[in-house]
Amino acid sequence: MADAFEKKWFLVFCWIGFLVTFGAGVGMFIFPEKTAELLQIPTTGFNPFFTRLLALVLIPFGLCYLVASMDPDASRSLIFGVTSEKVLAVLYAIAAYVSGTVGPKIFLVIFGDGFLALVGVYTVINFARIIETLDSGEEEEEEEEEELPDQGSSS
Repeated sequence: MADAFEKKWFLVFCWIGFLVTFGAGVGMFIFPEKTAELLQIPTTGFNPFFTRLLALVLIPFGLCYLVASMDPDASRSLIFGVTSEKVLAVLYAIAAYVSGTVGPKIFLVIFGDGFLALVGVYTVINFARIIETLDSGEEEEEEEEEELPDQGSSS
């Protein structure tokens, strides 16, 4: 992140990712039935367990965006992880829509997560990770002392 524009852009991306993902997780955990209604998931016999379980997965993923904004050394790895989740979420949401298990409002998830996935892929590919090492990446060679067999005097 060499120049100021890239740094500001990256921070905005991380904060948007945090707010969307963390907010969705908290909202899904507190209001699983409302989430199902919003996404047009049939609520007949609705069990909120899996919705809350998904929410508990989204909350730490949202925190990854926040940590990535504060830790440049870990940012590429963290963004790779959350981007992988977003790509899988988009594919699953498309499959759910095609199979008819959710209504067209699922496109809110598809577009939101799709945007974060595309920007995340761009980020992972284009931002180089710099690792500083104290020894310039060279391994130290340890000289092993050769122990000679003890040749004691025999009387």
